[in-house]
Amino acid sequence: MRDTIFYMKNTLMVPLVFFLNFTLWILAVSFFSVFSSYNGIMSLAIGSTGVFFLECLYRVVYYLPVCLSLALVTVFFFLMRHRTIYWITVLLLLISLIVTIFLIMPVSYRLIEKNSWAFLQNRSVLTSSSRQVYSPGVLRPDIDGSRMVWLSVHESGKIVRRLVVARTSETNSALVVYPEATYDLATRNLVADGTVVVKQAGGEDPLFSNVFSPPQVVALVANRVDVVMDAFLTAVSRGFYSYALFSLVFFGSVTLLWLLCNATGWRLLNILLTFAALFYLYAVYPLFSHGSLVLFALRILPSRFPSEMIPSLFYATQAVLFAIIGAIVFTRRLIRLGGRRDEI
Repeated sequence: MRDTIFYMKNTLMVPLVFFLNFTLWILAVSFFSVFSSYNGIMSLAIGSTGVFFLECLYRVVYYLPVCLSLALVTVFFFLMRHRTIYWITVLLLLISLIVTIFLIMPVSYRLIEKNSWAFLQNRSVLTSSSRQVYSPGVLRPDIDGSRMVWLSVHESGKIVRRLVVARTSETNSALVVYPEATYDLATRNLVADGTVVVKQAGGEDPLFSNVFSPPQVVALVANRVDVVMDAFLTAVSRGFYSYALFSLVFFGSVTLLWLLCNATGWRLLNILLTFAALFYLYAVYPLFSHGSLVLFALRILPSRFPSEMIPSLFYATQAVLFAIIGAIVFTRRLIRLGGRRDEI
């Protein structure tokens, strides 16, 4: 009886663990995806906190699918260490998924659609920092080898004052001071008295942009994740059935990662396998959405088969294969342990 109460307590914790981790992943991913970018940190540096947090709000909705998949994986790890009542756990987790996929996410996507113009305008303001003139007070090299520095920038970002340019050549050198120069947004030149005096004076500041260049592995993961996030937005724009189909096959594939949490007797190895398989689900999408594999599918499928359903078809196919292989491995391990589920 005491064990049953203990298992029930762990079981009732599953929805709490799911939604708590879902919320934490949303807050962390949305905030740090903006904060770790050049435009995001520059918007904070110039005091545009409203622009920063409005972009964070957009990222909250944009990254909902990846946060949901991470929350699911976190629940699987919770179940690795806590005994629960299986059929109630499955039911509670299924209800949590249905509420998230068919209520929270669609409502959030509609919010983005209704306020798309506001988010686009905010994105334009956010990215303006990467087009403005470089920050003042720093000695910088120009394209022609000269050195320049300006002491202040007008609040509009289009005028610099007290521009000092030092030019050197094999024959002579010169130090020229201009009281004021105008920044050309299109060419990124500084113009004084109708003459271009600095050829490269704006854009992403090289003194700071390298700091925000992620490692290649991180950039690869982020790129693959963004491709799948765009696919969810596209599916939503095509209608409910397109969104429902893609969401079901994708998150159905994520749910099957539970099998990897019990693949071996080493929990750390199971965790590594689970994260590797989760990355696979994101990395493989470009192969499922275009390329030779899609062309092959179009040749063998009926001519009336909608091409936008091909990624869902491939996800469903690999999910079935993975479920069969995982079930075989799980059953063999169960037999080897003599049916002792508590050791799985």
